[in-house]
Amino acid sequence: MPPDLLHFVPYSWNFTLRLQEFELVTLANGSNWVDCSSQHQANAHVAFCGELCEVKFSLPFNDFLPETIQLKFIILAENVDLSLYLPPWNTMRNIVAALDRNAKLGHREDRPKQTFSNDKWRKFCKHSVGWVDCWQVPELRLDIKHTYHPVPPLGPSPQANVSTPEKEELLLSPIRAPHRKKSPMDIIKVCVGGQREREKKRKNKVKGEKIKGGEREREERRRERERERRERERERERERERERERDP
Repeated sequence: MPPDLLHFVPYSWNFTLRLQEFELVTLANGSNWVDCSSQHQANAHVAFCGELCEVKFSLPFNDFLPETIQLKFIILAENVDLSLYLPPWNTMRNIVAALDRNAKLGHREDRPKQTFSNDKWRKFCKHSVGWVDCWQVPELRLDIKHTYHPVPPLGPSPQANVSTPEKEELLLSPIRAPHRKKSPMDIIKVCVGGQREREKKRKNKVKGEKIKGGEREREERRRERERERRERERERERERERERERDP
């Protein structure tokens, strides 16, 4: 059993994000081009607007150094519209606006349907400023399943000299919400710093043992001299006793 397993505590993060009366605006320029000018930006936008959006997902950390981690994301939405905005100098703006004005849509009951309703909550994506609704859905559910494969750091020393707790932190850092993703160099710096600290402690310990060893040697020499002195005193005392016996 790895000794690090004794300190492992399983846990899970459960997240629920709920949005009400929301507008999610994204860029929709061709070739990933973005106009970053401060005035008169020529960006096209696509916005997801709706009454309710709920995102649920869990980040399980229940296994010790798992081979794979199953991640599941659930997105629920109600009364969602997809709105499009083209800048005034876009060549397709007039065509899209004409289609929006003259489109004849109908329900299943053959009743006319209005493309852009004024009853819907809108703060940014308003029809008066050029937004056009091009897609609608009453309910939307999107399930996303992702299998995450933690990959251990490979390479020569010091990349390969990573202890088990630091390896676990490196492998799982991309899906740990409170922390940023760590690179192998961050772990290597920690390992090198830890090795230096351990080497420093070892040298201090050896130095302390040498000092203690010298003190013990001095104490043993002192005790040896004390024993020799007492032995000489006892020898002199025996000599005096023999002299008194010879001379009564």
